[in-house]
Amino acid sequence: MRIIEEDFPITISPNLLPADPAKVLFFDIETTGFSSQSSLLYLIGCIFFQNGIWRIRQWFLDSIHSEKEMLLSFFDFIKPYSWLIHFNGDTFDIPFIEKRSLHYHLQNNFSSFQSLDLYKKIKPCKKPLNLTKMKQKDLEEFLGIHRKDPFTGGELIEIYYQYLESQNVKLLGCLLLHNADDLRGMLSILPLYGLVLMLHGNFQIQAVTQQQSSLQISLQANMPLPAHAKLSYHICTLTIKDQYIVVSIPIYTETMKYFYPNPKDYYYLPKEDQAIHKSVASYVDKSYRIPATLANCYTKRASSYLPIPKKTFPSAIFQREYKDKAYFIELTEDFCHNKKLIKDYLLQSFSS
Repeated sequence: MRIIEEDFPITISPNLLPADPAKVLFFDIETTGFSSQSSLLYLIGCIFFQNGIWRIRQWFLDSIHSEKEMLLSFFDFIKPYSWLIHFNGDTFDIPFIEKRSLHYHLQNNFSSFQSLDLYKKIKPCKKPLNLTKMKQKDLEEFLGIHRKDPFTGGELIEIYYQYLESQNVKLLGCLLLHNADDLRGMLSILPLYGLVLMLHGNFQIQAVTQQQSSLQISLQANMPLPAHAKLSYHICTLTIKDQYIVVSIPIYTETMKYFYPNPKDYYYLPKEDQAIHKSVASYVDKSYRIPATLANCYTKRASSYLPIPKKTFPSAIFQREYKDKAYFIELTEDFCHNKKLIKDYLLQSFSS
């Protein structure tokens, strides 16, 4: 087993980390296959914070008989940490290490760690960002980051076995570079995790401006984001350009209907095309009124409206017709000046 360690000069915003940097460990593994029963763990890499700087540390299996030793060394090293950050590690890396540990009857302490899987966190943004693939390299390419390493993990398996036979230093360099690039790439996609945090409410509303056909809401995030990105949701779009964030929501200026919840308490007036409460309708000639139904128990209003993702939004809900699945709220001055209500609106929109 070899251990390679070096400084990694990088600055990571504390707002992108779930805990103090000294308690956080980024890690990634390389294996000779997908099956933990028939494959070996030949490389473990991590990035950690020590003495004010970030460092890379790699455990390399230079003999197939040293896997147990490598696991023991890794478990001993990670004891001071409380958070493990990885990409798809909940599905692959952690279970693989656990099963290889069982193979050697070793105790692992993964249960004592909190896990942050960047793949799982970023995946809900796949559709809004119009991503076709979700591999780490795909996310790096989306952010404009291009690797030096030309190999895939599968291609490196043969290179690893060639190294075991030849001990060729160049082959070793290829293996270490791929793992190091995986680690560095994990840090490079952290702004996408920052985007996820922002979409969950880590932002402040800076300005609300009404244009002819859209409402523009400017936001400020509490952490670094991708330099350029556009997310498309059902009722709005979010655009990021050089950390300037704008949400655009279409405005519908037309006549819509507000449907009263209890038709049995109302009469419908065909000539006026609206429903009125029975307490008022009692003064209307019976020939001008009929019992209200779900479909006609409404009042109409010509105004400007914003679409909403759910009928449960805490404001009066308008529709074009009763059976329509498109719901709206009236765009008012009160709404434009109520930052809490706007934030609730945005959070519902981003989660729809």
